[in-house]
Amino acid sequence: MRRDILLVIHLLFALTCTSSPAWAITAEDVMEKMGKDERWGYLTGLVDMMSYQEVLNSNDTRAQCIVDWFYDDEATIKRVFATLLHFPDKSVEGILFLMGKKACGTPDSAPQQSGK
Repeated sequence: MRRDILLVIHLLFALTCTSSPAWAITAEDVMEKMGKDERWGYLTGLVDMMSYQEVLNSNDTRAQCIVDWFYDDEATIKRVFATLLHFPDKSVEGILFLMGKKACGTPDSAPQQSGK
């Protein structure tokens, strides 16, 4: 069952990375239509879910890297905002995924640490 849930999550994620269907929240939606608190809550929720996915995959090192990348460096949020403004028609999930991948590597390339 866990594998089925992960498959659905990955499928949905892949679909949002490649296009922005009418129901997807775009970077423009986040930057132009959301207030400051709403925007922060949305972005931190996405980052936390990215990190949680790595924990589920027993990749604690990459999970911690994602958290550190987003929360520990003030310049990161400025880069995230600039990127969202530069790509207003793209999905926020895809943008954050790619930025996190650049900062922390892919799940296959990041050093794995067994959590259990």
